[in-house]
Amino acid sequence: MVRRDFAFFVVALCLGFPIGNAATIIVDPQGGGDFREIQPALDAALEGDTVFVEPGTYVVAQTIDFNRLHDPQDPASPRVKQLSLRSRAGPEETRIVLADGAKGSVIVFRSGETRESVLEGFTITGGSGCAPQVVPDARSGDGPPGCVFYGGGVSCEGSSPTVRSCVLAENWGWEGGGLNVVEGAPLIERCVFLHNGASSGGGIHALLGSPTITDCTIIGNEAEIGGGIDVQGGSARIIRCAILGNEATMVGGGASVCGSALLLNCIFAANRAIDMSGFRGQGGGIWVFGPTARIVNSTISSNRAEIGGGIRVLWTGSARLTHTIVSGNEASIGPDAAVGDTPDGGGPTLVLEKCLLGPGRESISIERGATIEWIDSIEGGPTFRNPGIFDFSRYTAVVFTSVSWLPDFIVEMPDYRLLPGSLGIDIGDCEGAAAHDFDGNARPAGGGCDAGAYELDGMPAPRFIRGDANGDGAVSISDSVFLLHALFGGVRPLRCPKAGDYDDNGHLTLGDAILGLNHLFQDGPAPWPPFPGCGWDLMADDLDCDPPPACK
Repeated sequence: MVRRDFAFFVVALCLGFPIGNAATIIVDPQGGGDFREIQPALDAALEGDTVFVEPGTYVVAQTIDFNRLHDPQDPASPRVKQLSLRSRAGPEETRIVLADGAKGSVIVFRSGETRESVLEGFTITGGSGCAPQVVPDARSGDGPPGCVFYGGGVSCEGSSPTVRSCVLAENWGWEGGGLNVVEGAPLIERCVFLHNGASSGGGIHALLGSPTITDCTIIGNEAEIGGGIDVQGGSARIIRCAILGNEATMVGGGASVCGSALLLNCIFAANRAIDMSGFRGQGGGIWVFGPTARIVNSTISSNRAEIGGGIRVLWTGSARLTHTIVSGNEASIGPDAAVGDTPDGGGPTLVLEKCLLGPGRESISIERGATIEWIDSIEGGPTFRNPGIFDFSRYTAVVFTSVSWLPDFIVEMPDYRLLPGSLGIDIGDCEGAAAHDFDGNARPAGGGCDAGAYELDGMPAPRFIRGDANGDGAVSISDSVFLLHALFGGVRPLRCPKAGDYDDNGHLTLGDAILGLNHLFQDGPAPWPPFPGCGWDLMADDLDCDPPPACK
């Protein structure tokens, strides 16, 4: 089938035939469109169609499923479709609400949807994360029979959609109050997770998945494990996210990592882990249990816990912090960091490379079995523009099945940009640093890269789409052809070499062209961010970029 589709594509392209006939379907509750409700519109849509939703509040009695009619046990059922569901007016004016008394996630992806399936521009609320259960599952906990409490707002089960510019608020799920990922690799970008609750992952929970979470705000969520985010197994990339004012009643106020995670240009502030389950409240900002957390150009400040106010690393966990600020956190043991508490036979590791730790090493607790590496890091306070004002006694009432009190700690938002003269400025060379800062400004702006999420006086970094080698604003077969000409034909050099670096290894090779073709025609992995829209490079390298017109 793949070969036949590829052959058809090439023949059609050569003959100049138009490819694809995607349609637009309108949902309007007032009757001015093709449908009044969302689910029938998705059922009627064909591969590649876009369903546009007019402003309004859509109260649904059942979970919305992008591929409700597909039955994996029935070969005669409709095939899985890649669809786009977009609001006309954004999340402020377009709400999807699960009806009172209904059980389930508000929206579910469970048919192997790819990133070409897009959910964009909605407020999603009222979900309980209770979905019909076909196969008994030990993780169903103490919920009603026949239910699994996953993903209150959105559930991605073995699927990898794109969720963009959504607000997920006041949802509850056993795992993933706002959004849950199980063995998928979704792209979650420019979303807000507010006042969601769960047992694990108040805002987001990822189990054996590989989500990419970019430019999101995760604020005021609560869970026992991972008040903001919980990563269990698999891997996660969390980029340019503000994780603020979340609470865990066991471990990981801001985030818990029991898998592999890259946290790049992130802010962890005013998160708290409290003792309600005998764990003494560990890891106010971040709790790392294993195997690895790589934290680059991030700011970890004003978090609280009993043990490890900023970051807690234990058992076999390993955390490597590069160009990161850890300062002003509070705890009885290890205000900024606590490392150790491991039986014989191995222990946790904390590496601080070109970091700013304030007030200094005395704010780190080193326990049995721990290893700490201090590489070109500095002790002292960072001098922020505005450290913010927080009230850790302040909560707000949210009604799930009953009234719950969720954190509302942020009184005045912090501004963690550095003031001139700060010790974090030009803290070291840029090896291992992010290529741009939280605002998208290029690093470095001075003689070296700054510590923390912001670069002082940085200039805007070039924006591009990775994989779009010819700069026409789309990723297609022509990009691989263009890249091959540039590499071996000696003509038409790339305007933006970064765009041709498909795997973001800092080098242009034949392998990049092959990866592009595999993605298009063999279901190979998608390009590294920025993709599919315009964005900035994640890591510094020697490739340059003149931004294409589509990204200027």
